[in-house]
Amino acid sequence: MPSSRHENGQLVYLKEQTPRNEAQRSNIGQKSTSSIASVHFYSLYRYSNWKDKALLFLSCVLTTVNGSMLPCMSLILDNAFKAFQSTTTASHVDVPALTVVAFKYLNIGILVFGTDSAACHFLALISERQVKAMRERVLKKMLYMNVSWHDQQENTLFWSRIHEDTTKIRDAMNLKLHDVIKYSTQFWVGYVIAFSKAWDLSLVMASVVPVIAVAVAYMLRVTRGGAQRIHEIDSEADAVVEETVQGIRTITSLNAGELAVSTYKDKAEMVEQENMKQAKPIAGMVGLILGTIWLMFSIGFWYGERKVLQGNVDSSSDMFQAVYAIVVGTLGLAELYPNLSAITRAKVIAVHIFRFLETTSTIDASSKDGEMIGNFHGNIHFEDVSFSYPTRPNVPVLQKYNLRIKAGQRIAFVGPKGCGKSSVIALLERFYTPDQGKITLDGEDIQKLRIRWLRSQIGLVTQNPVLFVGTIRQNIDGGILDITPDDVIDAAKLTGVHDFIASLPEQYETLVSDQGASLSAGQKQQIAIARAIVRKPAILILDQATSSLDVESEKQVHKVLKHLTEQNQMTAIYITHRLKTIKHVDKIVVMAKGTVVEEGTHDALLQNPNGMYRNMWTEQMTKPREEFLNERASAVGNPQHYSVFQNTKGDDQHSSGGITWEKAKELIRPEKRQIGYGLMGAAVLGFSYPILSIFIGKTMADLTRRYANFARTQDRKYLDNISGNWMAYGLSLMAVAYVIALSAGIKSYYFRYMHEKLYLRLRIIHFSSLCRQNIAFFDQNSTGKLTSEVATCAAKGAALSGEALGGLAEACFVTIASILVSLSSGSWILTMILLCIYPLFIGLQLIRFRKAKKAATGLTLLNESASLASEALHNIKTVAALGCEEEILASYSKLVDQVVLQGKRRGQWYGIVFEASQTIVLLMFVLIFWYGGRLVHEGSVTLEGLIRTLMTVLMVARGVQVTYNYFCDTEGAVAALDTILSLRDRNVPIDSFDTKGDHISAVAGDLQFRNVSFAYTGQANTLENFNLHIPSGKTVVMCGPVGGGLSTCFALLQRFYDPSGGHISLDGVDIKSLNPYVLRSQFAFVAQEPILFSGSISENIAYSVDASGREDNIIQAATLANAHEFISALPDQYNTQIGMWGAHLSTDQKQRIAIARAFFKKAPILLLDEVTTAMDSEGERLLSEALDNIRSSRKCTTLIISNRLSSTQNADLIYVVNHGQVKETGTHLELLNGNGMYANFIRASNA
Repeated sequence: MPSSRHENGQLVYLKEQTPRNEAQRSNIGQKSTSSIASVHFYSLYRYSNWKDKALLFLSCVLTTVNGSMLPCMSLILDNAFKAFQSTTTASHVDVPALTVVAFKYLNIGILVFGTDSAACHFLALISERQVKAMRERVLKKMLYMNVSWHDQQENTLFWSRIHEDTTKIRDAMNLKLHDVIKYSTQFWVGYVIAFSKAWDLSLVMASVVPVIAVAVAYMLRVTRGGAQRIHEIDSEADAVVEETVQGIRTITSLNAGELAVSTYKDKAEMVEQENMKQAKPIAGMVGLILGTIWLMFSIGFWYGERKVLQGNVDSSSDMFQAVYAIVVGTLGLAELYPNLSAITRAKVIAVHIFRFLETTSTIDASSKDGEMIGNFHGNIHFEDVSFSYPTRPNVPVLQKYNLRIKAGQRIAFVGPKGCGKSSVIALLERFYTPDQGKITLDGEDIQKLRIRWLRSQIGLVTQNPVLFVGTIRQNIDGGILDITPDDVIDAAKLTGVHDFIASLPEQYETLVSDQGASLSAGQKQQIAIARAIVRKPAILILDQATSSLDVESEKQVHKVLKHLTEQNQMTAIYITHRLKTIKHVDKIVVMAKGTVVEEGTHDALLQNPNGMYRNMWTEQMTKPREEFLNERASAVGNPQHYSVFQNTKGDDQHSSGGITWEKAKELIRPEKRQIGYGLMGAAVLGFSYPILSIFIGKTMADLTRRYANFARTQDRKYLDNISGNWMAYGLSLMAVAYVIALSAGIKSYYFRYMHEKLYLRLRIIHFSSLCRQNIAFFDQNSTGKLTSEVATCAAKGAALSGEALGGLAEACFVTIASILVSLSSGSWILTMILLCIYPLFIGLQLIRFRKAKKAATGLTLLNESASLASEALHNIKTVAALGCEEEILASYSKLVDQVVLQGKRRGQWYGIVFEASQTIVLLMFVLIFWYGGRLVHEGSVTLEGLIRTLMTVLMVARGVQVTYNYFCDTEGAVAALDTILSLRDRNVPIDSFDTKGDHISAVAGDLQFRNVSFAYTGQANTLENFNLHIPSGKTVVMCGPVGGGLSTCFALLQRFYDPSGGHISLDGVDIKSLNPYVLRSQFAFVAQEPILFSGSISENIAYSVDASGREDNIIQAATLANAHEFISALPDQYNTQIGMWGAHLSTDQKQRIAIARAFFKKAPILLLDEVTTAMDSEGERLLSEALDNIRSSRKCTTLIISNRLSSTQNADLIYVVNHGQVKETGTHLELLNGNGMYANFIRASNA
């Protein structure tokens, strides 16, 4: 976001220790035992079993056999030449011998098809299995890493990179490995044959091979050098996407979408620049390699002519076999670079993955080491415990902390924010380890206990509970087999949520998902409490877990918990700011600055006139102090659901439609000039190969005739006058080599240029299109799915351009030119027959593209698995507390099993299609030698024409091979482009980037709802004929019971959604007529669960607002929000980096910074949604004073949603909302005297 989350030079996975956080090393909670600097490629198979290793060995053998076939074809050419030289006239050949040659080619075709089809199938299966094992191990490692590691590593981004990079490893282990083995074999076998046939000629021609080898090595060095830097920048770009999508409501409210796009664009442009740094040197080396190969031909003609003149050639076939074999071998060497480059990148990636996997965690919940207490009661004892968080080692949280809790007691922790209450719970759960002292359970040090058993004895419910995607029943039973449906219902009844669940159509089988039933914050808390008590833990911890419940529901929960503690001897621990709710607990522990300052019963503590508890109680009782209302419907706000039990399919509107030719042209239009240059280079290359076929055809035919006559007469006159022609051919090829080198470089550079520009364009289109979507779109699509698509789709879509498109263009030019040459100077009869076979090539490619479209299914499954893992990691504390790591891994494994199956089928089909193409080429050879030989024998075709036709087939075969090799990298490209362009073209109901709409200059802040109706997708109306008026400059409080629709009002005001009926106006203007950006600029919104972004505190306060020269305003806003004091106490103060989503701050601190951000914006309308739930009484008082100061300094309309009387008593107007309608209106005193719903809640809260 505004600033980078990574230090320069930082590796993409594990964050390296910098001097600034060196002091954290001892407390990080993990130890690196790895010294991995590089990995051998074979180590990628470290998770293979003997079957996988056997299949790998067999695949390598089969690929080696396949790679040797092309150079071995030179040996069959020997028989063909002898057949043409065995007769006394040029028009007669040994037809039976050519028939044998034809059948040998047929046998080779069958062998090639069988070996490569099987090899591709086996390699696809092995690579999918290895990557599955790798992903599962990484996920398991991450799930079981201690919480302090997650605090520092930004784990969801870490996983996003793992997910994307293991895909690259899979490709390297599959087709890239196949091609490396194949082309390496082609090179070595070709050279062995060449040297065995004509060692001196081969040696002379091979003299240029070191140039090719150096060029390939240099390209690999360039690629390797830039790979790590590109990886790091991509990681930073992914972080921008992750934070933006996760905090999309905050981004939308702040009008920060364009800022996010700009930040992402900067990162994407840096990647493009790094890639373009490699483009010119690589293009130069590509030109050098191809030019050198042509120079090799020139040297061959020159030296061959000398050998003939010197009488050192006994047979023309030996010389041509050597030339053919060495050229084929050299072409194999040239093809190694793109494949070795992919393998090199995979090895770089694997270093980081294996380094992480070899990192050990000091708190490993997967370990079976440790003791389990047989008859566990729940006695807890803290002895001289000191603790500071690893992210802030110099800030002590607990100091010499001592506390004893007896089994079956109900204990409450109270105290100001930052006193260490939640830290005590975190240590008890063993999320962290104390710096000093120890904690015992029933007398046993918890560090000696088995962690998984320990956490199974504790039921933890937090203020903002996490529910996972699945049914309500699954969310309550947590996947524990011992829990019956009756147990689930009983737990729901105890927490008071059963009646609500029973009223749903599917009851306990109702899906809790973005497309299922949306639950209010209170309902989620009730379900979370039911989930905790159904496990019958020995210790139950409620950390602000009833903050969203109304008075009656909260009383019921406390009554149930009291019964459970008495009946089951369950130890219950409460953390709360509501002192009235804990009056009847067995002991109240008052904390301040990390120590216990008081403890005792409520009555006992009140007896101390100077006691801290008494002061807190007096403050709450003498000021507006009770919470009285039901929690409002958060169905309305930002429901968070996580796919542990099953996966949801998101809104598919963005994947409808398809990529069309017009859309494709639109994408590449800006580079049409560069494409033209690239096509010129490809055309020169394409037409150069037929030129070579002309030279070779003439030479082979001429030499064959001359040697046939020489063999018949032993007269050297047939060989003496060969010099002139061959020297001309050699010089011509030398000139052509220069042109080829230049053309190849031009083609490589400009198509690479096109690829990088298209890649950049697709990335920006995708992300900007995502940022402009309406909020309903994000409700229906998970964060993991959307971020995974942004990370992968642009790269896959751009793969259709660049080298792939250049290779296809070259292949097309080769084919066209070869056919023209064959028709004009070869055998038109054979050419026409061969053209009839071409539809088979087209048919095979159509099959391949059809299968490629089906690859989108595998891509969807892969994105779903990434989403599941990402969402679980985002809520790692809940996962750890519930001990549901194995359930997550099982769900993930089921998904990736389907991915493996898809990959296996895909590899099988790709192998069959490619080898069928190669086999067709070999069948053409069969036809040429079998039927062409007869035509030569009959005199219908000349030997030179036959050879040119043969060379045409060779050129076409290379074109087919090149095209396939390039397009193997485009798997899922069409589906990826479809995803991007369909999202871009999606009709967005409320476009955040829309420039249309009216503007409004001076805003007074008068708001009105008139007969507004609204329903979330698939639900009943949340608001129905809703009418509300917020006068300009007034402070208005909205309150009401469950499902009232309060937060829906805030969402509608900011146009997160549009009402289905009625109108909402701002200063008398319908907000639907206003420009969305202008409208949202009038609001400063603070949510109950604040979202912060990576960067410094000052950057977050001034987020999306130009803060140049306004440092004083930042401090002023922080002071008003009561944040300046704690910020000033930090080592880096306002420059403190807060981590992803503010991970390095407490909930209260994040809330204060979010409020400061709202104050800094100085918008005419302030929207506060339950912002005081995480505050103590002092924090509430200071916030109230800040609001008073704002009102006195400038005119500001303030709209507050609150459960607390401290917010309602001083309001100018109070609205009580229930069932989507306003039930009561008035001031605090008016409503009290009205004896209505408001007065009844007040009386109930004071009872």
